[in-house]
Amino acid sequence: MNKNGIIKIADGIYQIKYYWLGVANVYMFLIVGEEKAMLIDTGYSITGALQYARKVTSLPIILVNTHGHFDHIGGNGDIGEAYLSEADWETAGQHSDYNYLKNMMEHYMERSLPVRLLLKIPRLNKDMEKGIHVKKCRYIRLPAENFFELGNRKVLF
Repeated sequence: MNKNGIIKIADGIYQIKYYWLGVANVYMFLIVGEEKAMLIDTGYSITGALQYARKVTSLPIILVNTHGHFDHIGGNGDIGEAYLSEADWETAGQHSDYNYLKNMMEHYMERSLPVRLLLKIPRLNKDMEKGIHVKKCRYIRLPAENFFELGNRKVLF
């Protein structure tokens, strides 16, 4: 059973769900206005958040990250630029570094027997390996006016 997909929450608001390695759900959100859409987070590098968003809209997409962890910025490279609080730019840089993420996953595997056992499964280990290859993107300061206008839809932050 595939647990990945798009759920319509309200008119023009969607949740994108991705179930990674059988242990970690990630959620992204898409808000569609009349002129453009906003994708909030891109999950892991293998999530394909942009492809999910394109199933809903062909409008130009702006990307906003909630924070700089690799399970939120992993697919940013598919878009190339993202709005992110400057306070998280350093974290995003670390979480775009393969060696940093590899060490983090090794430490996590040492502490968690279930994860260690799951990652002995070749397919899951391969997915984990792909998931920590994060393409870098350009980060943009959040707008000073504290909102995004999508065309008859204003998103405050």
